[in-house]
Amino acid sequence: MTAGRSLVTRVVIVGNGPAGLAAYRALLRAAGRAVRSGDVHLTVISETPDVHAPDLHADVLAGHLPAESARTPLRTLLPRATVLVGRVMQADLTMQRLQVSRADHDPCWLGFDHLILGDDRPDAPTAALADRLSDHPPVRVTVLGGDVAGAELALAVREWQRERDLGGGVTLRCGGELLSAQPGLSVPVRAALGAAGVTIHELARGTGSDGRDDHDLTVVTDAAPHVLPGTETLPRTPGGSC
Repeated sequence: MTAGRSLVTRVVIVGNGPAGLAAYRALLRAAGRAVRSGDVHLTVISETPDVHAPDLHADVLAGHLPAESARTPLRTLLPRATVLVGRVMQADLTMQRLQVSRADHDPCWLGFDHLILGDDRPDAPTAALADRLSDHPPVRVTVLGGDVAGAELALAVREWQRERDLGGGVTLRCGGELLSAQPGLSVPVRAALGAAGVTIHELARGTGSDGRDDHDLTVVTDAAPHVLPGTETLPRTPGGSC
């Protein structure tokens, strides 16, 4: 046995986004018995202690639910994993370890035998958006993000405006094609957006389609993938996962 190597197989998942959650489920399906027996130890590192449910944007925006209702604690979703709330600062692939910074601890190194780099899902500022819309109606809102969360939030904002018989409007701007990662959803979601009166700009950059600032409020629902220092040479999916 290599000196210092654990008898337990250590699997570390970085990120609370769809890729990380899918990896957790896949590991349980493939090695559930080993996880339950302790032969395989799962650790999930997330910058937040919970995961945001984008399908609750509309209820939060309408004031039917508090913002906290759209969040589920990761420890509830991932009962077989150790959840560490912190930020991975860098990876040492040769030594098979990660440097993790946590609010209540000094930075430390965490060893692994297998590493899965997912993505952290940022919270869309739904509660703050509801306050902004209430304080300054009508408002022209631009939602930046061509994923499911962006489309759902655009629909929720437009419905909020229509229920109150407000002017304004909603534009959904996508850096690529709408729902490019989930092509099966593109047609029905595009139809729903069109029926609601949401303007869609695909393959778009910046604010207005002609470069002008033609909106009152911008909401960002996705972000550029973060490349963890030390992992630059690893192959990645279009979403930034490894």
